[in-house]
Amino acid sequence: MGGHRPTFPALRLFDDNIQWFSVVKYLGLHIDSRLTFKKHIDYLAEKFWGRILLAISLIGRRSPLSLENNVILYKQILRPVITYGSPVWGAAAATHMKKIQVILNKILRVMTNAPWYVRNDVIHNNLHMEPISNYITKLSRSVFKCIESHDNPIIKAQTLFTYPHPKIKYAYSSTNWRNPLRPP
Repeated sequence: MGGHRPTFPALRLFDDNIQWFSVVKYLGLHIDSRLTFKKHIDYLAEKFWGRILLAISLIGRRSPLSLENNVILYKQILRPVITYGSPVWGAAAATHMKKIQVILNKILRVMTNAPWYVRNDVIHNNLHMEPISNYITKLSRSVFKCIESHDNPIIKAQTLFTYPHPKIKYAYSSTNWRNPLRPP
């Protein structure tokens, strides 16, 4: 009945037992054992809404600021909260990425005071904003481009993570980071 969960032997380091955890927080990222990043994206959503509560008087429907200033606040304060570490977790499942996009759609709708019948892509086009998946892709490509052009050979070697076997395909085996982004 059900799946078999493997039991791992206890690890020891300098006579101390190391416990196994399903989720570990490292440098602000919640890394789970299956690399789904669900816990991290839930954490980002909670942290994002906390920032929204602090800034709602500035970017809300009755904001004294212009729409251009609201967009600047969004890009400088709110978007970095939700995209922290995105070159690492940017390959998360589509359901998790959709959760982030829904959150951002809600706040953009509040910022613009758009009625319910206005489509989200119209709001994005009018504000000259790209979907979060495109932004994360562009951000990841710029990070990898910086790593590839780094002077230190150890850092430069970090991008050589594709498996060389032609019959075994991994997620990044065919990724060419030098290709320009295509518009959606």
